[in-house]
Amino acid sequence: MSSLINWIDSQQEFWVYLAVGLCSLAENLFTPFPGDTCTVFGAYLAGLGKAHPAGIYLASTIGGTIGFIGLYLTGRLFIRKMEGKDRLFGMNSDTYAKISRSFKKWGYWVIVFNRLLYGLRFAVALFAGFAKLDLRKTIAAALIGTALWNIILVYLGMQLGENWAVFKEVLWKYNRIILAAVSVGLGIYLLWRIRRKVIA
Repeated sequence: MSSLINWIDSQQEFWVYLAVGLCSLAENLFTPFPGDTCTVFGAYLAGLGKAHPAGIYLASTIGGTIGFIGLYLTGRLFIRKMEGKDRLFGMNSDTYAKISRSFKKWGYWVIVFNRLLYGLRFAVALFAGFAKLDLRKTIAAALIGTALWNIILVYLGMQLGENWAVFKEVLWKYNRIILAAVSVGLGIYLLWRIRRKVIA
C-alpha cells in the first residue's frame, strides 16, 4: 500500500485521478483493498495543490459506484443460474424468498448507507443482485451513498496537513480490525455449516 501511495504522489494530476478512481473501484471488488485510504490521500494531495478536490471527489465517486454495480450485476447473473434449485446459498427456497422480499423493501436504504459497513460492502452489492433490485434505483442509491461518504473522506483528506502519517496509520489499523472481524465471522459460519452437514 505504501508503494501505491508513493506512486500516486509522484504522478501528474490526471494519473492521480485515475489511480483514485481505480482504487475505489477495486475496493468494491476486493474488500481488503483500502480504497478509502487512496481517496483520503488524493484529497490530501489536493490540499497541497497537487490535484483539484473536485477531481478527487468525482473520480472516487464514479469508481466506487461502478465497482458496486459490477458486483450487483455479478449477483444478478449468479442468481439466474441458480434459479430452479431447491437450495440457494444454504437456504431453502422459502427462506431465500422471505429474505429477498425484505431486501427489496429496505435494500435501497441499505445500499445508501452501505459505505458505513466496511467489510460487508461487497455482500450488500451481491445481495442486491441476488434480490433482483431495480437496476436504475440501485445505481441511484449506490451513487448517493458513495457521493455522501466521499464528501467526508475528501474533507478529511484536505484538512490533514502534516497529520497524514498519523491518520494513515489509524485508518489502516481500522481496516485491519474490520477485516479480521469479518474473517472470524466467516470462519464461524463455515464451521457451523460443516458441523450441520456432519450431524445430518
